[in-house]
Amino acid sequence: MIDLTSPTPSPTPSTDIPGADVNYMGQRHYNHFFFHGKNDPNEAEAESKCQYCQLKKFSTHNLYPISIVFDEHEHRTIPRGFTFIEENILRDGVLLANEMFLSGCGCDGDYQCMFSTCHCLQDVQNEESGVKQNAYHVVGERKGCLRGH
Repeated sequence: MIDLTSPTPSPTPSTDIPGADVNYMGQRHYNHFFFHGKNDPNEAEAESKCQYCQLKKFSTHNLYPISIVFDEHEHRTIPRGFTFIEENILRDGVLLANEMFLSGCGCDGDYQCMFSTCHCLQDVQNEESGVKQNAYHVVGERKGCLRGH
């Protein structure tokens, strides 16, 4: 099990927040938004290790932005040496899943997948007609979120 308690941030010019007592993720958040992306050579090493900067470099970032969310009571952190990657890296002994395990459907839009018209949901047992079969919200602010959460 990985210990996700707040480690002490490494000393860089961007890690001192005067008069503030914040957790490690708060420190990372502060450093990213106040010091990174300004082409400052003194911040280059910190930017290369910054998870916020790594996510921002994803080719899909403009279409599908990813956020790291935390609050003042959160003490779990992303491990210090963790790096986000955009592609799969297969190591020795790791095989791709067999094609028969891949699934999905050919529906043209989200609404077709919501009811019993979608073949990928044919095994879902629901006696009521018109009931949404899709477990996720497909429109609005909660799009992509699990229903009921």
